[in-house]
Formats: sequence, structure tokens, C-alpha cells
Amino acid sequence: MARYKINFTAQTIAAAAGLMKDWTTALIQLQTAALGVIGALAGYTDFAKMALAPGQILILALTAIALSVSLFCGVLLLNLLPGCVQRVPADPPSRELDIYSMYTSGKTVGFWSNGLRRWFVAGIFLLAFFIVLRFASYACPALHRNAAWLF
Repeated sequence: MARYKINFTAQTIAAAAGLMKDWTTALIQLQTAALGVIGALAGYTDFAKMALAPGQILILALTAIALSVSLFCGVLLLNLLPGCVQRVPADPPSRELDIYSMYTSGKTVGFWSNGLRRWFVAGIFLLAFFIVLRFASYACPALHRNAAWLF
């Protein structure tokens, strides 16, 4: 396995934090838009007439939960980054680590970054699954007879 030397300086920490900020901000914008669509759908006056199957309602609720948890992780990650930029490694073992191991209080950047990424992927997967189910229920009405709870 290859081993890399980490160049952990104030400049590289700032550059890595800037990249992470951009990535996190982009994901937060996507999640906010997706949650807005779900909220608009739920607030739609004809929502009750849309005849969603119980399984589809569950998937839509799980999508909203996953995106909300990811959004929470992203906000806390953004809150953590300024404190990370103000720090540089003080001892030799710390110089062997990267920005994901940094923390200001509580959990590390890696913890919040992983939470953001994993819950985002789960939410996007669930949203795509919901969309496929909606199209399938219209394209193949026979599915409703076989699995009415999902279609």
C-alpha cells in the first residue's frame, strides 16, 4: 500500500477547508431544493388526490429525514471549518493527519463529512426510488394489483 507524506501547513489547511466549504455548500443547496420540492408537494392542495401508496409515503418521509439529517451534518461541518483554519498541528503525530481528523469541539471534520455524504446519498437514492415507483405505477397498472402497498 502506498504511503503519502501529508503537507499539513496553515496554507494547505485553508485550501482544504475552502474546498470542503464549497463541496458542503453545494450539497446543502441541493438538499434544500429537494426538501423544498417535497414541502411544496405536501402543501399542494391536490396532494390528497394523488393517491400515494403507503410504501410511497414511507419512502418520501424517509427521503425527507435522510436529507434533513444530511443538512444538519453539513451545517455543523460548515460551523467547524473556521476553527480548523485557525489551527496548525502542534506535535509530530498531528502532522501525520489530515483535515478530516481536525476538530474544534466534539466530533471531527471526518465525522460530519461522512454524515453529510452518507445521508445525502441515501436521500438522493430514496428520492430516485420514489420517482421510479411513481412512473412505474402509471406505466404498469398491473403492478398495483400485485403490490398495492408500494405501487
